[in-house]
Amino acid sequence: MKGITPIISIIILLLITIALAGVAYTFLMGQMYTRIGSSFDIPIGGAFCTNGAITIQVVNTGTADISDSDFTIAQIDGTDVTGSLVSGTIPPEEAATLLSSYNCGTSCSSGYHTIDIGTKSLVKHENVHCP
Repeated sequence: MKGITPIISIIILLLITIALAGVAYTFLMGQMYTRIGSSFDIPIGGAFCTNGAITIQVVNTGTADISDSDFTIAQIDGTDVTGSLVSGTIPPEEAATLLSSYNCGTSCSSGYHTIDIGTKSLVKHENVHCP
């Protein structure tokens, strides 16, 4: 009877360890899917300026649809432009206009401007030149 108690305790400890490993795996896979699922890219020439108005196009490179509400950061020269984003959903591997002809007044009249666009998994920094 004395030999059974240590064996049972070892089995219980092993089951607890396996259960904790399963919980950790499930949590981490959920985090990775969320980060991979909402990735995007700004293609070459996807951020441009015409007559002082900036337009930004993005490509959904993730595995899930992304919408304008997924973009938590949208700034031009440090000014928040999230309220000016084009509403809609972008399916995986599709391109769409995220910011259409944003006129930032006289500050976009000429020169280079910094664009920061980001989701919870990725932030892209682009420069655009307004002639």
